Amino acid sequence: MAERLKTAVIIAAAGVSRAVFTAASTTVRDHRELAHRNLDLDPRLSRVLDAEQRAAGVNSKEWAADHRRHHHQFPDADLHGFWEAAKCIEYLEDRDPDSIPETFQGLDPLAGVLTRDEVVEIGTQADDYLRGVLGDRYWTPATYSPEDLNRILH
Repeated sequence: MAERLKTAVIIAAAGVSRAVFTAASTTVRDHRELAHRNLDLDPRLSRVLDAEQRAAGVNSKEWAADHRRHHHQFPDADLHGFWEAAKCIEYLEDRDPDSIPETFQGLDPLAGVLTRDEVVEIGTQADDYLRGVLGDRYWTPATYSPEDLNRILH
């Protein structure tokens, strides 16, 4: 009887260990490295975690794509720069419209050069999203220093 209990405990511990390792590989590789692209794992570790996911029946790339699609409205863009630029454009439209650039570059690594109208459109979408998520906690700067305007717009 004691031998059976010992075997059952070992099997249960192995199962729990595997479940923890699978959850950790989902969190680290699938979520952080693949879905959000904010972590660069050593390629050897990445292969080990990928093998673990495949053994668990998970397709890591599909998991990451589904996660971005279902849980994040703007999956692959850093919208802070667009939001900031749109707010500065709005601030300057009545004060100094000639100082607003016609094109913007570097707001997102994949975007390339964008027109002022495109930046305002994307920034407005980001603003609407933030207002919906933050509700009463939402705020925007009331004023900008010349240094802030220069940094954000150029």
